[in-house]
Amino acid sequence: MSEEQISKKKPIYTKWWFWLIIIVIILAALGNGFSSNTTQNETSNLTNENVTSNISTLSGTIAKDYFNILCEVAGMHSNEPQIIDNEIIYESTNQDYNIKIVADKTSDEIENIKITTFKENDYENFFLAISRLEYSGSNRSTLFNWINDNLGKESNTSIGNANFSLYLTDTNNPILDVSVND
Repeated sequence: MSEEQISKKKPIYTKWWFWLIIIVIILAALGNGFSSNTTQNETSNLTNENVTSNISTLSGTIAKDYFNILCEVAGMHSNEPQIIDNEIIYESTNQDYNIKIVADKTSDEIENIKITTFKENDYENFFLAISRLEYSGSNRSTLFNWINDNLGKESNTSIGNANFSLYLTDTNNPILDVSVND
């Protein structure tokens, strides 16, 4: 290869598959770390079920952990959450994305996720990271395929007890919204 061809070659971190590999490695490492906390989380969830609440959540999710994963994937700082009434709000923004997760204050289970991208393109890998979300009734491959098939379009689907919506803002910025079926 000539010196001119080498200088024109894009860095590896601009390749979509590079980020997919990074996401899989991070999630696998985090998944192994969380398995030891399963019994503690199940005990916490049983205790929290005794609290009367009209809030629907994605059972089995931990908003703080998922927020930190999304922030790391997006290369943004994970800000401290705000507590408002019975909810915890995790939110962070950089030049490419805005992530907002609303969770139940008692259990920290996810009620809503909204991801807005300010990028013209190359947001697919970030949206596909949402397919790693595990909750009661989740199906990773179905969600991955639905996101992959509908990027750049407006579409809705339900998987388990979650509703997923892809839509565009007035300025054509893609948004992925996840909410709980009531």
